[in-house]
This record gives sequence, structure tokens and C-alpha cells, in this order.
Amino acid sequence: MPSLYIIMERQIPNVDIYVNGNFLSKHNDELGRMAKQYGVRPLMDFFSISGEELSSLAEEHSPKLNKIRKDHHENWFTAEEGLQTVNTLLQNLASLKLNQLDRIEAELQDFARVLELAKLNSLRWHLGVDY
Repeated sequence: MPSLYIIMERQIPNVDIYVNGNFLSKHNDELGRMAKQYGVRPLMDFFSISGEELSSLAEEHSPKLNKIRKDHHENWFTAEEGLQTVNTLLQNLASLKLNQLDRIEAELQDFARVLELAKLNSLRWHLGVDY
């Protein structure tokens, strides 16, 4: 199952930023609709990939990605932008009629914790997807 996770501009020494975003990935469509409903960016709007990762994907999957790679720029976002989305989703999560809301909530709380660390350290971030 794919998993969503946070990538920061640089590491914070002695801090574990690992988050298990399996349920966020699994329910991405529903969470995206909710984000739009409440006027915030969906989580996947924060997705970006480094040039190195794109090169690796091109080698593994499709030479056509090499054309994209030339014009590719990795995008970074402020922690505040991510927190706005994550906190809005947390505040309105109960409106979703889904099983496993407790797991989705736990993963969103983990995202909020990591984004608060990014904010305290003035770090930008983007979303990654692990397949």
C-alpha cells in the first residue's frame, strides 16, 4: 500500500520525522474532497519530487520522464501551509463517514507534529509518496 510522508529541506539533528501515512494515502480522495470543501489545499498539492528521484524513476519506468527531468524543479512549502491543511482536516474529520477514522486521525496528528518541528526550525517541506 502506498504511503505519504514528509520530506524536509534538511534534517534536524537527533529528531525522527518518520510518519506512517498509509491510511492518508488509502483515503486520499476523500481527504482531498474534504480539503476543497473547507477551502484548504489537498495534501497531494504538497507533493514534489527531487531531480534525483525523478531520474531514478525515469531509469526504472520510462525514458519519457527524461524530457520532464530537464524542466523539473523540486517544490518546497512552508510548514504553515501544511499545518493549515492538516489542522483543518483534523478539525473536520468526524464529518467523514469512514472506517478507521482513528488511524487517519493518528497519522494526521503525526503530520502536525512533524510540521510543527519544521515550523520551529524554519524549514520548508514537501510531501513524498512511497510505493
